[in-house]
Parts: sequence; structure tokens; C-alpha cells
Amino acid sequence: MATLGAVIGLGMGATLMPTMTAASRSLPPGDLPAGSTLLTTVSHTSVAAGTALIAAALSWLTDRLAPSLGGGGITAANRLDRPTRVGLAPELAQATRLALAVSVVLLALAWLTSRRLPAAAAGADKGTTPAEPGQSISNAGAAAQRPRPPSR
Repeated sequence: MATLGAVIGLGMGATLMPTMTAASRSLPPGDLPAGSTLLTTVSHTSVAAGTALIAAALSWLTDRLAPSLGGGGITAANRLDRPTRVGLAPELAQATRLALAVSVVLLALAWLTSRRLPAAAAGADKGTTPAEPGQSISNAGAAAQRPRPPSR
């Protein structure tokens, strides 16, 4: 399980950061803080909702495919002695495969939704241009222009 968690973490790290960068690349400097906050909030909420949905699907599928567990789902399977659990392995494996299929469907829906996003950045309508590749997007310039509060 730790290896699976590490692989998932590496995959998220390899995809979320470039996705966030690409999404915020076209924002004008003044909108970058709000855009970054919105992207992070949506990302964290989506990960939590997706995880909950897949866990619920796994529990439901386990109850349906292994009725001998008495409706206890994965928790009941963990309480079984090893020989009994091994005997239920095909049913539990099928439930896991189907739960992973749910995640594939969710991923496909996310991809299809992303294909419907406008190709041009929303900021392009306002006369702003997206940053060029290699150009740093930073709010440091805007922060330097803001008046500073008086020091005590």
C-alpha cells in the first residue's frame, strides 16, 4: 500500500503543478493571487470528493460481490482470518477492479470537461497577453508598487 501511495503522490506531483502553472499562466498579475487560490481550492475539493466517491464505490461493490461479509465491506474483510480472506480474494479483487474503473470514468469525465474549456485565455479579451514560455509570472512587481503600512 505504501508503494501505491508513493506512485499516486508522484503522479499527482507530476500533473498538478504543470496544470496549475498552465491554468494561471494567462492571468493578469493582479488576478494571480485570486486565481491561484481558486485553483487550489477546486483541486483540493475535487481530490477529496473523488477519493470519497471511489471509497464509497469500493465499499458498495465489496458488499455486492462478497455478501458473505455481511455488509461490512472492506472493514469486515480486514477482520477475517487469512485463510477466509484468501478464499474471498477473487471477489475482493473484482470489487477493486470495478472501483478502479470508477476512477477511470472520473478521469475521462475530467478530460472531456477540460476539452470544453476555451482555448483562448479569458484575459486575452481584456487586452492582456499570456506569459511567454520561460517568462516568470510573479506578483512581486505588483507587491512592490503597493503602499506599505507604516512600521511601528
